[in-house]
Amino acid sequence: MTELTWKQSTEAIGPHGELCVRHDCVEHPRLFCLSQRASVETDWIERFYVYGIGAQHYHTADEALSAMRANP
Repeated sequence: MTELTWKQSTEAIGPHGELCVRHDCVEHPRLFCLSQRASVETDWIERFYVYGIGAQHYHTADEALSAMRANP
């Protein structure tokens, strides 16, 4: 597992208590993570994304890093 540093860039709260927090990777500017939950009673869901690879998400940062390296 790769050690990465994350910086929170945005946070959005929906009208029914939904929450979405975005963290950008400091070491790899193309990589970011969205943490979402439908309400305070539900668990957080994390998905990782890479700029330039549209309509795809990854379950781990390592999967996203591999895709990023394969698609410069």
